[in-house]
Amino acid sequence: FFGDSISESIRADIDQYLKENKLRLRNEVSVVADYYKSTTSDYICRLEIREGKSTLLSIQLSVPSDDQAEIVCENWQNSNQHIYANLMQELLRSRSSGEETSPAPENSPRPQGKP
Repeated sequence: FFGDSISESIRADIDQYLKENKLRLRNEVSVVADYYKSTTSDYICRLEIREGKSTLLSIQLSVPSDDQAEIVCENWQNSNQHIYANLMQELLRSRSSGEETSPAPENSPRPQGKP
């Protein structure tokens, strides 16, 4: 895209950084939000949280319009931590007491902000 406007020394620095940090960058958490038009004329939003090669959470949500699909994807990018926390809280809630059965482990991966 704009590689010709970057000096050779800066490109070399970037290449060196990527070589040194390739594994670390690959293992970081990433947030995915995209959508496509389905065969039934609605739109499918694909929302994911990934850590390295593992998918921690994957949601496919059908919405009726292109505008709504854009809003869903934008909100996922901006609020994935909050949405993930609420989802986990609700899914771990005990049926009888209305309380969580157990908190998520301290070292469990958490969604991050924008990649």
